[in-house]
Formats: sequence, C-alpha cells, structure tokens
Amino acid sequence: MKKAGIVLTLGLAAAIGSAVPFSAMAADETKDVTISTNQTSQSAQSTVELNKTEEAVPVYTVSVPATIELGRDAVKVPITLSLQDDTSLVPMDKKVSVKIASAGYAGNLTKFAVWNSRKLKEANYQLIDTPRAATPHVYAIGDTVAEWKYGNHGTQTRYAQLTDSYDSIPAGKYTGVINYTIAYEDK
Repeated sequence: MKKAGIVLTLGLAAAIGSAVPFSAMAADETKDVTISTNQTSQSAQSTVELNKTEEAVPVYTVSVPATIELGRDAVKVPITLSLQDDTSLVPMDKKVSVKIASAGYAGNLTKFAVWNSRKLKEANYQLIDTPRAATPHVYAIGDTVAEWKYGNHGTQTRYAQLTDSYDSIPAGKYTGVINYTIAYEDK
C-alpha cells in the first residue's frame, strides 16, 4: 500500500500543478490561480514595471522662401510655422519669432537693396505687411516679421515690392539677401 500512496500523492501533485497555469506574462495577460476544497490557498505574483521614455520635445518647422522674385507688382513672402504633431502647440509663456537679422548686398547690410553686378546699379525694395494699405508697415533690420504665440501656427504673409519705379531700373540680374533669425523664446 505504500507504493499506492506515493502514486496517489504524485497524481495529486500533477493534477494540482496542471490546474494552476503559469505562463510568460505579457502586459495584458493575467495569472490564474485555482483553489478548491482540497487546496484552499495558493499564491500568485505580479511583476511591477515602469518604462519611462523621454518626454516628447515639441518641434516646430519654420519655412521662409528660398528665393523672392521681385517684379512690377508686390509679391507674396509666405512665412509658415508647421507643427510636428497636434501636441506641439507653442506653450502659453513662449513664442516662435522670425526677425530680419540683416539684408542687403555686397557687404552693405544696412538697407534692403539688390545689386546689378553688370552695371553697378542698385534697385531698392522693401518688405511690407500689405500692399493694399494706404501706409503699409515697412519692416527694417531687427524687426519681427512673423510671430506665433500659444495656439497659433500656419502661414503669415508679408510682401516684397520695389521702391524704385520698375520702368526706371536698367535691365540686368539683381541679387541680394534677407537673413532671418528664427527663435523659440519667452513672450
């Protein structure tokens, strides 16, 4: 009878072991423990984990035209702020700004002008808020030409127009630059 008792004990152990399923646990899995009148208590364990990633850093993309082609009439100068995702809005205490750092030609950075290298002639222009106003705001070096605050993004349009008469400018290719400073800063 001693052998029968050992077999019965091993059989119960196998039955209880198979009634208590334990498996490798993924984040949404559970561990089931079975109790019965024969086995009135069991134990279970949960693994506690924290996987903290770096907080998302808001990223803003500011686009300025690579080339502004002047002509007889004022031309649009679109300056755009794009968000990386919908949670990247500019915080309440910050702003994104675009300022004119310098502009001009051939080392003369004190005025907006383009230069004709063939005849050493100048053609002057200005950057303004709107060509339709009786007295448009004329931007100068150091001025903020576009700015986005909390909840804002999108395109702000400025205009470039000749201040010289188009017909009085000699033929030729005139080139110059506008250098911008783009900053994420306190309001």
